[in-house]
Amino acid sequence: SILSGNTDNAFEISEITGTITVDNEDAVDYEINPCFTMLVEVKNHENKTASAKIKVNINNIDPPQFGLILYCPFDRNTEDLSLNHNDGIDFTSRYYVPGKRFTALNFNGKTDYIKLSKSINSQDGLSFSFWLKTRGANTAENNGVIIGKYNMSTDRRCFLIYSFGGYETRSDNRLSAAFYKYGSSASIHDHVKSYMEPGELIIFPNPGLWTLSNPSRLELDKWTHCVVNVNSTTIEIWINGVLCTTKIREYTSYFNYIYEPVYIGTNPAIGEGSNNHFNGVLDELRIYTRGLTIGEIRTLYKE
Repeated sequence: SILSGNTDNAFEISEITGTITVDNEDAVDYEINPCFTMLVEVKNHENKTASAKIKVNINNIDPPQFGLILYCPFDRNTEDLSLNHNDGIDFTSRYYVPGKRFTALNFNGKTDYIKLSKSINSQDGLSFSFWLKTRGANTAENNGVIIGKYNMSTDRRCFLIYSFGGYETRSDNRLSAAFYKYGSSASIHDHVKSYMEPGELIIFPNPGLWTLSNPSRLELDKWTHCVVNVNSTTIEIWINGVLCTTKIREYTSYFNYIYEPVYIGTNPAIGEGSNNHFNGVLDELRIYTRGLTIGEIRTLYKE
């Protein structure tokens, strides 16, 4: 048995074989506790006992780098630390607050946004990983855009990642992702939300394209890790390392216009509401050109 040192019940031990295994994955985190020193006791059939200290060292696994085309840690600047150096042009109030790692950038939900210095090719789909702490809709704002490449006025709709809906759905607080097949149409697209109900799917010609695993809304004022994972066949949304919803892709490629800018924190040409600002804090934004594995998603969550 484990007598002490098993913080947050990270491990369990077999009473028969003595094998120690992970019992609580969330408690095994290098940044929080890189080493566990546990006191373990053994007892035989005559109730004779002996004890020893067992040390378990946790390895630090680096976030995935393959396919990474943007990494903005928001450590008091809007620089891109990927090899692309696609730095953000900062139109925020530059209000940095404590983040999940070092600092994070606060978006006031009214005027703050970032415009990337270079566009991003979204033809094959993109995967996104980021931490956010949302405050929800700010008055008449719609969508709460986290990042998007979308222009309704010039028919250049490419993709949109947003934190709530518009008008009557402002309080939904669902993480949503949409990738558009044609720049001229807002309705022809692959899209998925972190929270969906079976009854909402009946309006679609093929509700079976969606799988609802653990539908979850974004909790207000709470750090939440979000992944929009796009691979060759599906689009998934993960919240805090747990798969929420999956949609089978209907389109193998999406509209892309090389000169359409990418905005973080808002999008000026969506068409709904006043200007679609994100109201909250954003940290550790990464974009990949490929789908992520389950292990990589959990590494990004634990990192």
